[in-house]
Amino acid sequence: MTLLSKRELEIIGLAADGFADKEIAVRCGITIATVGTYWSRIRSKTNALSRTHAVCICLGVRPPIQSMPAVSYHAVVRSRPVTPGRR
Repeated sequence: MTLLSKRELEIIGLAADGFADKEIAVRCGITIATVGTYWSRIRSKTNALSRTHAVCICLGVRPPIQSMPAVSYHAVVRSRPVTPGRR
């Protein structure tokens, strides 16, 4: 994982404390769009699937199931091994 900047760590910390992006923007004196840019960078650096996942990675905890993106039915069916006599 690439090291996060001081500001990125601040964004993670505020999100972990329960602040929404708008509140983070006000506290940091930046725009909501800039907060979004930071989230993109954070997700990229941590290989996170979502904002919640990024926070969990940085805190070293396992993310709740609800925060993980849904997997399509077809992706699951195609990934199953084919058993003789079954389709």
